[in-house]
Amino acid sequence: MEDVARDFVAGFSDIEGQDAALEEFLDLCEEDEGVAEIMRRYQLTRNDLQSIYDHLVEEGLGQWINGHLAALSSIAYREPLLFYVESQSRGVPSREITYGLLDYWKGRIPNGGLYRAINLPSR
Repeated sequence: MEDVARDFVAGFSDIEGQDAALEEFLDLCEEDEGVAEIMRRYQLTRNDLQSIYDHLVEEGLGQWINGHLAALSSIAYREPLLFYVESQSRGVPSREITYGLLDYWKGRIPNGGLYRAINLPSR
């Protein structure tokens, strides 16, 4: 996925390239078993994934952190995506969700820490 994310960033100067890279990235997200399971459970669509990405970019996660473009990786991996959608469904303020994800990508929250933050089992 990291190569697709890099292609996505490289396409910023070319809107068509950016759109194509994002579509390819969303394809990969939907094919991931963990992401697909969350999409089914929360009745998320591809457009919802894109909206989450857009929201996270607006909130400041459109940056590279420890080898991840944080906004993209937050929709591509089970733990951060589940943290986001479950927190949203519980009415957690957007800023708190963003800070949680930022801390996760910076390594301040270990793997499994986002599950514990919302009191959910890791699987």
